[in-house]
Amino acid sequence: MFNGSHLWQVSLIILLTAGCAGPTPYHPTLEGTGYVDQRIADNHYQVSYTANSFTRNKKVKQYLLYRAAEITLEQGEERFVVLDQNDQDVSLPGYASEAKSYRHHHFEHHHLWFGDQGVEEEISATTLKPLPRYTSTITILLYTGEQPSQEGKAYHARELIDVLGNTILRP
Repeated sequence: MFNGSHLWQVSLIILLTAGCAGPTPYHPTLEGTGYVDQRIADNHYQVSYTANSFTRNKKVKQYLLYRAAEITLEQGEERFVVLDQNDQDVSLPGYASEAKSYRHHHFEHHHLWFGDQGVEEEISATTLKPLPRYTSTITILLYTGEQPSQEGKAYHARELIDVLGNTILRP
């Protein structure tokens, strides 16, 4: 039979595992997911984003374009053109688990002379994190003014940030 303590423990475990099961938010690479960028030549950058299995490919592409727009503005340019794109499905079956312990103090009863009589327990919980599954990489060329002769889809960085800004999931 469950008492109040057991129900609290079960609720905590459900909350901990549910909190980890969601799409990857927009952030620099951390624990295997997020964006990474590298300058590869004058005004040329490579931007990659790796997301977990709960993140749609469309969202990964938005994160890439948003990061490319940020880089463009950081470098003092107005526009960028996507020269190359490479997508990789890096699915691995299963989940990575992480064990955590928590201390919980709950009250058994209130004694008239001795006050609250409580018990302290240690609760262990395992959180499940989906393994990274999808990586997309783009190579971009930053510029201001007329589009260079390179072929590819061109974007205005400030406009892109304004359009995508409200759709970016932040941690």
